[in-house]
Amino acid sequence: MSQRILSTSLVVGNALVDMYVKCGMLTQAAKVLYELPIRDVVSWSTLITGYTQQGQTKDAFACFQQMQREGICPNAITYACILKAYGITQEVENGERIHDEITRQRLLEKNVMLGTALIDMYAKCGALTKAQKLLNELPSRDTVSWSALIGGYAQQGRAEEAFNCFQQMLIEGITPDVISWNALIVGFAQKGQVEDALSCFQWMQCEGFPPNAVTFTCVLNACGHSGLVNQGQTYFENIARNDGIMPSLEHHTCMVDMFVRAGQFDKAMTVFTKLASYDHLPICSSLLNACRNWGHVQLGRLIFERIIQLNKHDAAAYTCMAEIYADAGMQEDAKKIKFIKAKIF
Repeated sequence: MSQRILSTSLVVGNALVDMYVKCGMLTQAAKVLYELPIRDVVSWSTLITGYTQQGQTKDAFACFQQMQREGICPNAITYACILKAYGITQEVENGERIHDEITRQRLLEKNVMLGTALIDMYAKCGALTKAQKLLNELPSRDTVSWSALIGGYAQQGRAEEAFNCFQQMLIEGITPDVISWNALIVGFAQKGQVEDALSCFQWMQCEGFPPNAVTFTCVLNACGHSGLVNQGQTYFENIARNDGIMPSLEHHTCMVDMFVRAGQFDKAMTVFTKLASYDHLPICSSLLNACRNWGHVQLGRLIFERIIQLNKHDAAAYTCMAEIYADAGMQEDAKKIKFIKAKIF
């Protein structure tokens, strides 16, 4: 698009920034923004949103600072996005500074979304007392604000407090959503209270809330870590029956991990072969570590070969595979892997 059009239409420029952000093309979005002769709060907030969604928090913070240097006041969307970024980086002091700005502008009285963003930021930073206090002080509370606090307690492994929040939400007549249920299930599962997690899974369905893909990931992980293989298989088979959810990479990975933990390596290999179409290096690396922990050479070799296809310069994979061979008494194979690694690195 020509400079002439950009120079005469802020609306067109903002629309371009928004389009590039939604396509994940943040470099292009930033280029358009910085070429605009005039930028407004919409321009900056759109790019900050994109950076935050992609986890590029440093870029989000830099945009926020530049926006303020240009004398543009943040709006509720800007504040919500930057609070999310501070939650990701767990910079509670900076989050508190934003909280002070919001309070000075009396924005909490007008915007429930900001209250929820603050609760979520405090919860992700582990400042749950502040998150709880803020929720209690909000002029109005909804499912999203309650879910943020429930999720915070769950992430900190404080399942009882998460459940208490959930009950209080019900007492106030607020209907939970699938995010609330998932947070509760995660809380119990992380605490090792697998029976409670699975009871919540059944309870949510009885209440008419169909589980989503995230719910099934939580449940499969809970089953895998507690050795409930048959139950886990049943849940896995039920995934596609729930509103057409297709088993994802994460679901298959949970099953591989579950079978490896249970020593059912043939089943683990069968499931892993179905992952051949996925190029997800972190998942493969995690599974290779599981093979080392549980001493399975054949599956480990299969996963190692897949990792090298994706990235032959993955030094950790060579080290892990050499350890798998060494632990199995296959010293010559371990030496070969170390030799190959030495040649590459």
